[in-house]
Amino acid sequence: MTNVKIRKAKKEDLKYIKEIFSKGIVEEFKIQYPKMPRKEIMESLDEINKIFKNFKKELNSKNYLWIIAEEKNKVIGFSSASIKDKKFGKLNMNYVTKEYQRKGIGKNFVEKRIKWLKKRGIKKIYANAFIKNKASNKNLNKFGFQPVSFNLEKIIK
Repeated sequence: MTNVKIRKAKKEDLKYIKEIFSKGIVEEFKIQYPKMPRKEIMESLDEINKIFKNFKKELNSKNYLWIIAEEKNKVIGFSSASIKDKKFGKLNMNYVTKEYQRKGIGKNFVEKRIKWLKKRGIKKIYANAFIKNKASNKNLNKFGFQPVSFNLEKIIK
């Protein structure tokens, strides 16, 4: 992680965040659902993209953290965390462009978000990752995250 800088996100970063997210989630869906047609992935993506609806409000909220990784002023990743009910923290999204993966940026994102949550008195932190996303699960395990439950899903055709 030589010249990579981590900073708080700004509203101007939203277009880069959406771009990175769109590519990242498609890759994640391909791993988790290898037989899902691209059209269905894209339909799911439309639903998931609704999470950015409150982005600008969250940027200014004391209960949300949005951070960016950039190299030479190019946004190469983003991550977010949130506080729920003043007692639980959640590591939300964590995406890094493909060419910058496996370079410690995801690890750095986890460290920064945990530090931010601890500073706010949070004692319990949750994180979600697709079961087949081994890199993400391994990264979270290194920080002491352990599985406590999992979701079951059935696709009806």
